[in-house]
Amino acid sequence: MKARVNLKNLLILSICSSLVSAHLCSAFGLSPTTLEFDNVKAGMSVSSEFQLSRGEAYKESHYEIETTGDLEENLSVANDLTLAEGVYSQMIPFHVDATGLNPGSYETTILVKTEAATGYFVGIPFTVIINVSEEDVLSYEVKYVQASMDQESNTPSFTAFVENSGNQTFKIDALKLKITDQTGAIVDEVLTYLNEAIEVPPFSKESITLKSEYSFKKYGLYNLDLSLISENEVLFEEKDLVLQAIISDSLRVWIKRIGALLLVALSIYLLRKNQHEKTR
Repeated sequence: MKARVNLKNLLILSICSSLVSAHLCSAFGLSPTTLEFDNVKAGMSVSSEFQLSRGEAYKESHYEIETTGDLEENLSVANDLTLAEGVYSQMIPFHVDATGLNPGSYETTILVKTEAATGYFVGIPFTVIINVSEEDVLSYEVKYVQASMDQESNTPSFTAFVENSGNQTFKIDALKLKITDQTGAIVDEVLTYLNEAIEVPPFSKESITLKSEYSFKKYGLYNLDLSLISENEVLFEEKDLVLQAIISDSLRVWIKRIGALLLVALSIYLLRKNQHEKTR
């Protein structure tokens, strides 16, 4: 999925904005102004959204929505939209059903318009482009990975943001960790198979969470190399994630209890030793 800015749409918005002081139109904008979806297979569906924003929100504003172009019969979007007083923006979702489409490029315009003070309607177009293909395409990008540690169990988990722009499902069924200490020495290498595969559908983006069963035995700083795996194939690698294993609160309690018991045992031992020496 590619977002683009249409210069023609920006020009319309610029002209509209310059006339606000003359009360000739109501200033609003769309972002982005174009969305393009590649590698859509016939029979698939695509859902996304764009944002409507306005510069002033001192009163309620009503907008009408019309569609024209190649996908007019395949695209679903609301017929109108109302922004209440005090609301500056709202997302407008749309859905495209590619059933019956032959390979090729299809373009449709969603026109969002509102009535100006003069009684004329001012509209800004949003363009949807669908490129239909017969090929299976796995295309994705992992935007970032964040690591965190469960302080009770000392087990790591990872959060990743995945954007899937292909027509195949992005799936993770295992993760592999290479763990090193601060000297660079390898502490362990572990492969964790997930109980249930995590999936990101085609033409969507999601934040996913992955949990490892590995538990750190010693506290300290560690470097982790993470590999995301699908059907024994590495799809993504992130190196040098830093995590700190600590002694959990529950472990601290047990250490204190054991320490107290050892202290009692030592006191009893010293007392008995002292009594034994007195009786000699």
